[in-house]
Amino acid sequence: MFWIPPGGGVEREESPFDCAKQEVMEETGVDIDRDRVIYVRQWVDTELDYHHVELFILVKSFCGKPAQATTPKFRLSHC
Repeated sequence: MFWIPPGGGVEREESPFDCAKQEVMEETGVDIDRDRVIYVRQWVDTELDYHHVELFILVKSFCGKPAQATTPKFRLSHC
């Protein structure tokens, strides 16, 4: 089985921390209390002429029971 952390694009005038909170809620149903960025990964896609930056944010605590998304896009898969 593999797991991909919740994620999404940061909207204009939205902080990465607010984006993380919203994406985790949308994709798992869990409300999180964010702490800090613990890892940054970036790369350039020369074919698409796009610079990707990923921020991995540590969660201090959460409230709620994680729920598996029901849409195929987010369904857990077994290898």
